[in-house]
Amino acid sequence: YTVDEELDGEEASILPGYVFICHATLVPGPARPATVADCEVILMVGMPGSGKTYWVKQHVSAHPERRYYVLSTATLFDRMKVDCKPFRASYEGRWDAMVSKCAKCVLKLLEIAKGRKRNFILDQTNVYPSAQRRKLREFDGYRRVAVVIVTDDDTYRDRQKRREELDGKEVPDGAIVDMKANFALPEKCSWLDDVIFPELSGEAAAAIVDGYHREARAAGVARDSHRRDRSADNDGPPNKRHRSSDKRHPRDDRRRDFSRGDREDRWGGSTGSGGRWGGGAGRGASRWGPREPRPPSNTRFDRPWQGPAPPTAPQPPNRYE
Repeated sequence: YTVDEELDGEEASILPGYVFICHATLVPGPARPATVADCEVILMVGMPGSGKTYWVKQHVSAHPERRYYVLSTATLFDRMKVDCKPFRASYEGRWDAMVSKCAKCVLKLLEIAKGRKRNFILDQTNVYPSAQRRKLREFDGYRRVAVVIVTDDDTYRDRQKRREELDGKEVPDGAIVDMKANFALPEKCSWLDDVIFPELSGEAAAAIVDGYHREARAAGVARDSHRRDRSADNDGPPNKRHRSSDKRHPRDDRRRDFSRGDREDRWGGSTGSGGRWGGGAGRGASRWGPREPRPPSNTRFDRPWQGPAPPTAPQPPNRYE
């Protein structure tokens, strides 16, 4: 049987002013971009402590409608809590090791981000041309912009000092010198649509970067040739492993004769006279001459007859047969 009951009066309120969602006025949430072409990826480029994160925060607050996703180690650290306390203040281990682990997490996030219809900001140093090329080429179809933060030496030292007083020294001096030696300003190409210089102009930034190179050479640090290569061959999409027949080696197109004589001449067959890898009738003769003949070995049929086998005790019958 069924029981029908009518409720009179107003519904009980769990909290003052609480309204059930079925009675509330619904508003559609923010929609993602319709296509990948409507999305934007901003690659930050600059030395540690130059002001990249400050520019990112100002840009995100100025454009809330774009709903940027910031990918950086600093963002991960800000989201990490230990007993409801900031991770930076409670961590007592090696900070450089933790930074390295978080950098690997950022790379994993980059793999997940490519192809998603979102707006991203890659807030890292990205001074190496190989890093710039590797990260931006993955976002094919997006609007890709590089924002270069380069300041004069006095301003950079002042900002770096304030950052060390606030967060401590995160990057060792050796890594900073290596970054200065390999710093390369991004340029417009097939995988980069625009380059923005918020601080100094492009010419002034190039002069500062040249000073970084001279400073690194004076310290005995040379640039990595494989990281500064900007040839046209590197502007294409990432290399994939070819499995089709159109990428075969030229030597694979020559005709081959797999006859018996050819195999024996190359590898030394049963009747060959010794190939390039040994052989000589299967005896592994050297290519510089035959080896000493081996004495014939007795096979199982050449052994003398030992007579009949001794009798054995009868076995009990198998009960399971």
